[in-house]
Amino acid sequence: ILERVTEKGFIDRVGTEEYRFVHDRVQQEAYKTMAEHRRSEHHTTFGLAIYSQACSDNDDDLLRISLNQINRAGPGTITDLRQKAMIAALNLKVGRRSAALKDFGHSLSYFENGKSFLDVGSWEHQYKLSIDLHDAAADAACALGAVSDVQKYSLSVLSHATSLEDKLNAMLAIVKSLRKSLALQEAKQWGVKFLQELGEEPCRIAGDPQLNSDISSMIKLIADVADESILNLKQSNDKKLVGIMKLYHEYFYIFQMVEPGMLFSVSHRMVQLSFERGLSEISPIAFAQFGVTALCMGNACGGYRMGSLALKLARNLGVPGLVSSIIAIVQPCVAWVSEPFRNIADSHQLGHTLGKQCGDESSSNLNNSWLELTNFLTGQDLTTISSEMHSIMREHRKNHTWCTYCIAFTYYL
Repeated sequence: ILERVTEKGFIDRVGTEEYRFVHDRVQQEAYKTMAEHRRSEHHTTFGLAIYSQACSDNDDDLLRISLNQINRAGPGTITDLRQKAMIAALNLKVGRRSAALKDFGHSLSYFENGKSFLDVGSWEHQYKLSIDLHDAAADAACALGAVSDVQKYSLSVLSHATSLEDKLNAMLAIVKSLRKSLALQEAKQWGVKFLQELGEEPCRIAGDPQLNSDISSMIKLIADVADESILNLKQSNDKKLVGIMKLYHEYFYIFQMVEPGMLFSVSHRMVQLSFERGLSEISPIAFAQFGVTALCMGNACGGYRMGSLALKLARNLGVPGLVSSIIAIVQPCVAWVSEPFRNIADSHQLGHTLGKQCGDESSSNLNNSWLELTNFLTGQDLTTISSEMHSIMREHRKNHTWCTYCIAFTYYL
């Protein structure tokens, strides 16, 4: 048959045992002649065959090809529940690899395909896999700015999860996606609800006598503890603690724009949790933010020390992805107490570069804006600075990062 089709000019012989279509359109028309169910069956058969070879060769590229074939067929051609669960887990694995490469569009597609292979009773029979797929899909949708999708996946987790720990990622995804879309009041309301569920007290407004007393006590406590002791505080693996700290971190961004009077309370609580319950990956941010609080309370030297500790903690805890964010807090707010402006400018250049490298565009752009302001203060050429600020503003408009755009525009003026 292949020889006759070759003679008619539809396919070409490649080597001794291989053939290929002479044009994509020929292949497409041949594909259309097949019934839909037959196409799906072939895609599944080819995908599973390639999967076996991919596992045998430990070939990630071949694994992705096999999974794409199976996903194209969909779950309808597979009746074995264990095989469906295997394919769902495989989509989770490949999707996470795509997310690690910042390819969130493809990663979300894999997570959605993975969910389609779950059993009807998956929240009972495949609980962890269901949680992981929905959480991963919410994170990818958040990175893409798809707020409605984030809420769809996260609310599903919140309605089915059997423990607070399993709800943490969904809580964070909802608040973070709303904050990134500048739906700040709604983000704040969800944050209040979630933190109360996690047992946290409401934040207090700046000027509250008890808050001022608590902040002063914390500043004194930190002043009495040596740097080495703080850097060697125990690390916590408590998922609930990490979740609370991440929610407070989101709160900090939200309150900066809608209720600045709450910032002192948030930074105090984050440092308090780090001392009482152990260091987490967010603790360096907590020390950086509390350094600003200490400075505002009149303790400039203490604030600078906390900012320096924040950068050292980030290195000690192995969270280099936070360094750009910490620099954006520490350098413009407290570093001027002790460092010359030229050093501060160099730090912002580093923060801009590190933010780009780790995918933290917000902190990278903020450092870039601070860099140009510092260059202005150090007497750099105004024409060059004006041109750079124009470029920064164009980038913010293109990426819809309006908060940093406003900061950049203010500096430009």
